[in-house]
Amino acid sequence: MIDKSDQVVMPTPWNQLEAGILFGLKVPLLIFKEKGIEGGVFDHGISDVFIHTMPPTKPNKKKKEELKQVFLKWQSEVSKKYYEY
Repeated sequence: MIDKSDQVVMPTPWNQLEAGILFGLKVPLLIFKEKGIEGGVFDHGISDVFIHTMPPTKPNKKKKEELKQVFLKWQSEVSKKYYEY
């Protein structure tokens, strides 16, 4: 019997495949990871992409503003990439 404290969490191969394809196409990535997730795209330093931790389900005002800034920066990078084509 497996005890919950022994539970292992890991990313799926699809996480790696999708991120790899987008990274290869030089599409701006925005990556969030849940606590305990490691490996591949979720390892710090594996690429120049900053890995964000998953925000709490009920973020406070400061955290909401931080997330807003993260999304605005990513949106700007996506728009810039879009207009390069």
